[in-house]
Amino acid sequence: MEGWSGTKEFAVYNQAQREYINIKEVVPGYESYKYIAEEPIAAGSFAQVYKAENKNTKF
Repeated sequence: MEGWSGTKEFAVYNQAQREYINIKEVVPGYESYKYIAEEPIAAGSFAQVYKAENKNTKF
């Protein structure tokens, strides 16, 4: 976006509130994960990001 070039302008993203989500209910194939963190590592206007590890580490 034009004019959004510094940290001051991006401060708006730090205001996104984290919301509790029942991961077991919303993640398809929840059982295939070794773990999924209960707290998000990032939050934004439309999403939250969680740290997770798949049980099958071979791709």
